[in-house]
Amino acid sequence: MSLDQASAVPVDTHVYQIAMRDYKFRYKGKKVSSMTKDIYNAVGDFFRSLWGDYAGWAHSVLFFV
Repeated sequence: MSLDQASAVPVDTHVYQIAMRDYKFRYKGKKVSSMTKDIYNAVGDFFRSLWGDYAGWAHSVLFFV
């Protein structure tokens, strides 16, 4: 969300866990247990596909609720 990048989604293990638990995210159809660069990119893309240009703002709500 910094520098006018509202679609930027900071991904870490917590965001990955939220994606799996609350949104049933699976990487290539599988539930994986460790974070890799490919998973990091896939989670960010997943949230951008859900929330579009404001995915970064929606990400912040994940931690508020």
